[in-house]
Amino acid sequence: KGKRELDVEMFAAHLDHGLRETSRRDANFVKEICKKWRIPLAAKRIEVKRDRGESLEEAARRVRYSFLRKVKNEIGADKIAVAHHATDLLETILYRLARGSGPHGLVPMKPKDGDIIRPLLPFKREEIELYAKENGVPFVLDETNLDVKYPRNYIRHEILPLLKKLNPEVETAIFRFFEIAKSQREFIEKLVGEEFEKRSMHLRSGFMIEMPQDSYVLSELIRHACQRISGKLPEWEKIKAVTSSSKPSERVSVWKDVTLWKSFDWVFVGKPFEEEYELELKEGSYELADFNIKVSGDKIEGGVGLKYERNLIIRNRRKGDRIGKKKLKDFFIERKIPAFLRDEIPLVALGRRVVWIADMWHDKHFEGDDIYIKVERSPLKGGKRF
Repeated sequence: KGKRELDVEMFAAHLDHGLRETSRRDANFVKEICKKWRIPLAAKRIEVKRDRGESLEEAARRVRYSFLRKVKNEIGADKIAVAHHATDLLETILYRLARGSGPHGLVPMKPKDGDIIRPLLPFKREEIELYAKENGVPFVLDETNLDVKYPRNYIRHEILPLLKKLNPEVETAIFRFFEIAKSQREFIEKLVGEEFEKRSMHLRSGFMIEMPQDSYVLSELIRHACQRISGKLPEWEKIKAVTSSSKPSERVSVWKDVTLWKSFDWVFVGKPFEEEYELELKEGSYELADFNIKVSGDKIEGGVGLKYERNLIIRNRRKGDRIGKKKLKDFFIERKIPAFLRDEIPLVALGRRVVWIADMWHDKHFEGDDIYIKVERSPLKGGKRF
């Protein structure tokens, strides 16, 4: 249907990745078609540079979608329509199965996915090509699609013909399978989202998740957190390294700024706090990582009163800190304080002598009414007991 029948305004966007010699030819073809059909066009050539650990295909996709969203925002468009079709879907599912993908990989693309729509997804490649020929719609072929050294092309030219001998309507069959898998995935995501809200706390740079007994549910909660933080799904092996570990603490780096860190009954997903802070103990309110501390010379309801000494400071832990004869680290372990929180927790200290620990302990020999301190916000609260 045309734009009049659909009651839409159309705007074209073409990105030349510059990865093959004929890319300029394709860009010029798009320009001529848009000029002939009177469709506004945004065209650009961008050199694709890979990030660390990223394949060329992944880098090209990242750059392409970044370009499309930039154009969308500039012109005030509602949706980005891309041309994936049923044969693309089949090839992607087969490729992911061959690489050992899990259930998430069986739903590689959706007809509607946020601001992305795929109106051609139910149609096979041969159906689209036949329509173009019958209606005089010009098109060009990417000759690199014939090179079977690329996995997707190998599937297209070597595997798919064999599957069509088994079932000539294999794309239709796979699309039906895809729709069932998508419905199941959406149902699971709904349940996972509800469970995530019950079990998680949003910290400054990630999520703290109370571990369920079932390892599969835990893996889904971790996936959910990763997707909310970065929009990406972590490798299964990274999740399994955490969920299957029998150690009381297990830490795995997923990406540059995302770490999975299991400790006691909790899993942290995000960027752990690794800074040092230190300030004089005086009146005021302080934001210290995920903690909010109030200090006052007047009595505070629910606060702790301390004797004042000039060298008292608020800080996080340091090597050699002690509570009496006990190491601070041993105190945290006894209380089952997750390892990923220990560097955040505010202390009041006199040298290496700890006299107050947020929400957990204070030195009774240091009680007084000179200055009061209270934790007003803390991940150690919120109905979660330590």
